[in-house]
Amino acid sequence: KMKNTAITVRPLSAHTGAEISDVDLSQPLAEQTCLEIRQALNDWGAIFFREQVLTPAQQVAFARRFGIAEIDAHVTNMAGLEEQPEIKEVTREADDVRNIGGFWHMDQSFNAHPSFGSVLYARELPPYGGDTMFAHLSAAHDALSPGLRATLETLSCVHVRSHADSAAINPAASGISAETYAESLIKFAGMEAIHPVIAQHPESGRKVLYF
Repeated sequence: KMKNTAITVRPLSAHTGAEISDVDLSQPLAEQTCLEIRQALNDWGAIFFREQVLTPAQQVAFARRFGIAEIDAHVTNMAGLEEQPEIKEVTREADDVRNIGGFWHMDQSFNAHPSFGSVLYARELPPYGGDTMFAHLSAAHDALSPGLRATLETLSCVHVRSHADSAAINPAASGISAETYAESLIKFAGMEAIHPVIAQHPESGRKVLYF
């Protein structure tokens, strides 16, 4: 564990993920606390808070404290909460044949200026399975051979929103029908962006694989 001025940070692996305690996210956060939370996110890529009890309004207030803007409704198939439309519900029913975002992906990378981050609040969890996994793409970059790094530095990637729904383009989307992909082509037409394959994190300065 690493004790800072305001919070306790406990790394969960060698590269990715840290658990933060000694903070109540339902309450207004001091500036020093926010700075330390943001630093932990920059260091570990994903951060986790346990046993938090938040209303939708408190979740939005926490996200806005870190400059996370609302998700535009047209970039997602998820409905927003009636009382807090910025929050999209991720649900899984008994007869669902696939889950939402159940493949490796980056949120909002098809935007010219992607989101700083996402805030996921778990309300109901299964007793086992259904795990969300995270990969630290700065650590992945650092593990590349010098020759491969040099090659990738010269390349850019086109991030296309509708391609996430194509089983032919995205192997992880095998459960998505051709009809759904056809609808996505219309709904998300023109929603794409070009980013360097190796980017630089704007706050940590670390190189990151971005695809």
